[in-house]
Amino acid sequence: MKTKHLFLIALAFIGVLACKQAGESASAPQVPVRQIMFQKLFPLTYALETQAKDVVTADASMASVSTRKYNALLAEEDAAQAPELSKLDEEDIFEIGCRLGHLSPMLKDVIAGLRASGKYGFLKEVSDSEFVASAWDHDARAMNHIIDVYALGEKPRYAAIDSIDFKIGGNEIKYVRSDVRYNTLLAAKDQPFYSLALETALDWLDANGRTEPADFEPMAGGINKAAYTALRSVAWDKYPYSVILVLGAGPSKEGVNISAQSRMRARYAAMLYNEGKAPVIVVSGGRVHPFKTPYSEAEEMKTYLMETWGIPESAIIAEPHARHTTTNIRNTVRIMMEQGIPMEKPGLITSGSSHIDYASGDYFQKLCKKEMWQVPFKLGYRLSPRVVEFYPQPCASIVATLEDPLDP
Repeated sequence: MKTKHLFLIALAFIGVLACKQAGESASAPQVPVRQIMFQKLFPLTYALETQAKDVVTADASMASVSTRKYNALLAEEDAAQAPELSKLDEEDIFEIGCRLGHLSPMLKDVIAGLRASGKYGFLKEVSDSEFVASAWDHDARAMNHIIDVYALGEKPRYAAIDSIDFKIGGNEIKYVRSDVRYNTLLAAKDQPFYSLALETALDWLDANGRTEPADFEPMAGGINKAAYTALRSVAWDKYPYSVILVLGAGPSKEGVNISAQSRMRARYAAMLYNEGKAPVIVVSGGRVHPFKTPYSEAEEMKTYLMETWGIPESAIIAEPHARHTTTNIRNTVRIMMEQGIPMEKPGLITSGSSHIDYASGDYFQKLCKKEMWQVPFKLGYRLSPRVVEFYPQPCASIVATLEDPLDP
């Protein structure tokens, strides 16, 4: 009876603890996916919306652009024309840029914050007026590009993985265009100049199920909570390297959650970790291959490392957004900067030998500049066929939504 009594007490305690944890989880603030997408893809526009909406709404010139675009969409009953009408034309982009430049003294806090973030780091040596106008030019063209690809079917650079999910000319897209038009008209009514194009772009990403930029966010309270917490107590001087970055490889077959390449790359990273090369492994790769896969390379490699090789969760950082080798490295450097991982200490990149050949070559450096407007690393020594050193660079903060809206 005594044993049974103790068992019941233990069960009751577990139940109370579970309820407490569930309550804590339920009360934790959840950031809407739409907000995460907005903030990541269009940093200037998000800052205007959240910090200076009154300033830009009060400008008569920009308000006239907004009213004209809105009325044109309202008058056009053919939903097939709605995506094109929602875009900003060259004259609109230029005019609004000029007005924002004129308003730059009133937007000085917004501009200062964006400069400090490095997200428009390609605009370092320019005046505030040129900064805000050029940042707007990027955001506006990025909105147009999203509409072109995900509403009008224009082929993106990597069409096999990033294309529209509808048959152009089919009934489904016809109905969705009508729905998006109505949604946009409601959401953009009496709103600032950017609202029509913004709401249309975000709706079309949503309609295509393309919310990859928001995957696992906020990571500090979820997939990377244990690792980020552990970073605070790392004695960095005890390790020759800061991180071991594993480049993911998506499976080629539908329904397969992790490829053989990712398994073997992660296994090798586990050996490097157990040798004490670095205190943390970064597994990098998003939902990429095959087209619209539900599986995240980073999440699957993290699970594999924990379950197969016993690597503690606190020693694994997941970077679940990268869609290419270029952004594997860039996104990892961003995490390093955000989490206070030493930037002066080299990290390690590991993958298959041919992949490291590619990432170490001159062509890859040129590709980084072309697709991300930056090279967010400097290479060190090639330590083995499967490992190369890298030194993180602060330019990794630069956002390039215009080049890749699924991982800006």
